[in-house]
Amino acid sequence: MNNQEIRNCIYQGTLNTLLQEISKSETFKSLFDISETKKYRFSNEELLLRGLALSNDFENYHGPLAKYLNTFMSDNRDGDIDDFKADLEFAITTIYEKILGAEPFPRLSKATIEAIFVAIIRNKGAVLLKTDEQLKSMYHTLRDDELFSVDALKEGLAATDKVIARLTKAVEIFS
Repeated sequence: MNNQEIRNCIYQGTLNTLLQEISKSETFKSLFDISETKKYRFSNEELLLRGLALSNDFENYHGPLAKYLNTFMSDNRDGDIDDFKADLEFAITTIYEKILGAEPFPRLSKATIEAIFVAIIRNKGAVLLKTDEQLKSMYHTLRDDELFSVDALKEGLAATDKVIARLTKAVEIFS
């Protein structure tokens, strides 16, 4: 079993249910071009969890990532998830409709995708004021940034300094 499959068993509750619900939404499936016949083994839920947990408090990330996500799931398993739901739905809709023009994500690393989620959630107020063209420009700026290059994403992805640097840069780009 992978980490998210284990979390699904251990951390049953409103947050876990929310992650499953959103991963099955039509906009999410369109954003990630999800095939009904492929087995994803909770990788979609983990990607949502990464974006949500890191948008909540990435400045206090100290790794390892699995432990950080476990703690977030444990701390929020039965909490009020209305804000989490609103944040995730806002990020998914903004990315899919405004940035990608109702096209799925191109092939990107999980680190890049989580950074985009974090940046949009953290900058919700500013993002609401941006035109689609401004948001697309920010997206391309992030993708072109050295911190998101193939070389930068080769190794040590979950190292504390790299995670914080990437997410700080993403938040800055979308501010």
